[in-house]
Amino acid sequence: MVRKKIGVILSKPEEEYPARMLRGIMSKAFELDYDVVIYTSFAKESTLTEYIDGETKIYDLINFDLLSGVIVLLDLIRMSGAKEAILRRIDRECKCPVVFVDSEYKDYDSVFVEDEIPFMELTDHLIEKHGCKKIMFFSGPLSVATTKQRLAGYKRSLEKHGMAIDESLISFDGNFWYDGATQIAHEILDGKRPMPDALMCCGDRMAMGAANVFMEAGMEIGKDILITGYDAFDDAASFVPSITSVLPPLYEAGVNAVLKIDAKLKSITYKPLTGGGKVEIGCSCGCEEDENYTRKPAREISKNAGSTDNDLFESNMLEAMASCVDPNELIYTIDYFTFLVRTYKYFNLCLCDNWLDSENDFEKQNQDFTDYSDFMRLWIRSEGSKDEVPGTLFSKREVFPDYNADREKPAAFFIAPLHFLKRCLGYTVISFGDELKTYDRHFANWIKLVANALENMRIKTSLAGLAVRDILTGAYSRLGLEHKMVELMERSKNRKNRFFMLVADVDKLKEINDKYGHNAGDLAIKAVAEAMKRSMKNNEVCARIGGDEFVVVGCNDYWADYPERFALRVREMIDLYNKFNDYPFSISVSLGGVCERAADKDEANALFEKADKLMYENKKKHHQLRID
Repeated sequence: MVRKKIGVILSKPEEEYPARMLRGIMSKAFELDYDVVIYTSFAKESTLTEYIDGETKIYDLINFDLLSGVIVLLDLIRMSGAKEAILRRIDRECKCPVVFVDSEYKDYDSVFVEDEIPFMELTDHLIEKHGCKKIMFFSGPLSVATTKQRLAGYKRSLEKHGMAIDESLISFDGNFWYDGATQIAHEILDGKRPMPDALMCCGDRMAMGAANVFMEAGMEIGKDILITGYDAFDDAASFVPSITSVLPPLYEAGVNAVLKIDAKLKSITYKPLTGGGKVEIGCSCGCEEDENYTRKPAREISKNAGSTDNDLFESNMLEAMASCVDPNELIYTIDYFTFLVRTYKYFNLCLCDNWLDSENDFEKQNQDFTDYSDFMRLWIRSEGSKDEVPGTLFSKREVFPDYNADREKPAAFFIAPLHFLKRCLGYTVISFGDELKTYDRHFANWIKLVANALENMRIKTSLAGLAVRDILTGAYSRLGLEHKMVELMERSKNRKNRFFMLVADVDKLKEINDKYGHNAGDLAIKAVAEAMKRSMKNNEVCARIGGDEFVVVGCNDYWADYPERFALRVREMIDLYNKFNDYPFSISVSLGGVCERAADKDEANALFEKADKLMYENKKKHHQLRID
């Protein structure tokens, strides 16, 4: 049975805020027998535009037709243009229920993290436990949904305790980051704002930023001024002094997003999970810290001890990938080093079918490599102890080959980008089965090393191709033809196979150059090269062996009249070119071809001389026709 799937759109799931919400989403989805497919970027924002272009392409991969519902954590996606592109696709393509978390969009459903009660309880603590009378509320913009909820909780507590609401003690000048509260802290120290009993920051990082400013001024946090944060992030718990904070009901919000989708799909009443959220006591409010909260980060590090970023470098993974001589060796090397991140149950490395394009770059100079190719290749597939490198070709609309596999239990799959700047190389699929886990920062850094290695291999292969390719036409050079002849001679050992050689010479090239310029002559050369390459049907090789001379070589089970049929295709291509291109000159080509057995290189050279002679005879006829 194919299990229904709920898609989740976000960024950086390894961070604490989305990770907590994802645990709620996955827990309820698995309970209701849904798979979860998470489309995510590794970056939330960046000043490097080309890098952002590569990251955001992962959202173009979403196939809404394969999803039964979609949950969007829009506030976590801050990359330029990404939000707008996602919303356009939802409006245009998504036919299943959509739920936005902590944001509103048109008439789509929304769920919000219920911060009001937890923030009220935190304010209650400052009033009842510490006797605070002058409490400053400090947040980011009021337009942010979480700010509104936390402000409501702050005001509700003051009203409950019969305290007046002083609007001068409410500020929305923060930005939820470390530097967001430094200015207000300096204004308090400089006397531009009154010194409060307590400063309530609507984010842990603002609280830590403010605490640093006050401590640098010689104040003791928890005594001279009380400071609280919100989110109960690990770095707040381990900060000195530890920040009194709130663990928000993110898990519950994730559960409710799934419940809302499930209610829509089953046409039942939506019954949200209520409650949640917990005040976590640190030292910054003047209390003795709760070690269950403040020692948690150390316990988590110990529990999850395994490969670290340091192991990436000590493993010599970087050097091993850099020393690979060809793409296949690199793929096997990457597969080997998956042991550094092997906490997963399922891992796919899917690369664009055109990711390498070492030999075809000249033919595809106008191709856009900033999108995923229509067809992808599965190069690494690891599931438990079963590892293989199949190279399976599949449509990107399938997302990955096992997308609809019949699994005993529901599972979550993280789809994350693999790119170098704006060039799409592919993407990864990682799953921990039905465990309530996300990948960590270590995996994100591992992927960056893999992306760099793939790009280096692409460049290395392309540079090698420059020596064997003609830059103007993309056809092989004489050196490239020599390399290919080794392969063709090997084929000639099969006695059924014949050598096919066709020599071509562009007519009147000097006249075109003299009369219309060398740019016009280059157009004629490229037109002939294109006609030759498009006429190839049996893995032949096209090479430019002189200024105006080309050769096509093949070794196959050819019919005796193959040279005549091939020459006809070339001339038809040239005729089409002349018909549809508005140039003051016409292009023509002289051809000579043979198709015979050749047992060794000398016999192959003799065939070339024979084809070359036939070409010159053809050229004389063309010249005579022009004179007549």
